[in-house]
Amino acid sequence: MNRGYALKSRARCLFVFFVMAAGTLGSQQNRIRTVSTGAPEGSAWLQWDPSMRLGFIRGYLMAVRVGYRDGCFWYDDFARPTQQISDPNKSPFARCLAAGLKFSKTPEYYSDQVTAFYSTYSKDVGIPLDELLRSLSDSEGKSLDEIDRQIGSPSPPTQ
Repeated sequence: MNRGYALKSRARCLFVFFVMAAGTLGSQQNRIRTVSTGAPEGSAWLQWDPSMRLGFIRGYLMAVRVGYRDGCFWYDDFARPTQQISDPNKSPFARCLAAGLKFSKTPEYYSDQVTAFYSTYSKDVGIPLDELLRSLSDSEGKSLDEIDRQIGSPSPPTQ
């Protein structure tokens, strides 16, 4: 794979992401800034309307897929052995792709799961969106209860 194609692919991905984000955000841009200004990501997520949430998830899923694929292409350029590989599934590119995050469900599913998590486990609003989505991926396949137990905030002590 040549680097020119990878750069064009990345540029197209970024363009599509920004177009989707601009269309989805509309007049809600100021509410999104709360994530970057220190408010817990879960609190900001719960303030967004459903179309903003869905736009974020779509952009995230596309960015993970395209970014990981491009990274695997670059890795393949550097890690490919000099001898011919008889099984294409054993190439550095194929092994890299196989190790990536998998998201087979719809963006609506992931949006609903994130909303349910932050609504149900309000003490966990500080868990970053990317960490929560990684836990929901097919690759990790955790339930909302498992995520709360494994990476959530400890419950305050009872008195």
